[in-house]
Amino acid sequence: MSDGQGSIIALVDDLFVRAKIEAAANATGRAVRYVRSAADFEAALAQSPAAILVGMAATRLPWEDLIRRMRADPATAGAYVLAFGPHKNLDLRRRALDAGADRVLANSAFVAALPTLLTAPATEVEAE
Repeated sequence: MSDGQGSIIALVDDLFVRAKIEAAANATGRAVRYVRSAADFEAALAQSPAAILVGMAATRLPWEDLIRRMRADPATAGAYVLAFGPHKNLDLRRRALDAGADRVLANSAFVAALPTLLTAPATEVEAE
């Protein structure tokens, strides 16, 4: 990324959400790296990402374990983790926060705020 803002890692299985992320990334000039394995996630962390987007519906990766491992490593513990998923699934929300997510958004709020979230992940948005 040429602006020096750091990359964004995404753990996202949902093709609809991924397409929305891609459109926002293209519009904002941000780079998003989609990880497909635990090893790929570890390699992406070595690049000091600005943020990690976690689709809680992701089933191919053990996202809770990956977040916990990342938080346990002093070199990566400070990365910002934004999880998103179904707004009525309070169990998923709790699991994400327990794993170490900084913030959890409903899918609708996440998609609506994507351009802002890609440039400033910690920005407050409506409907949390």
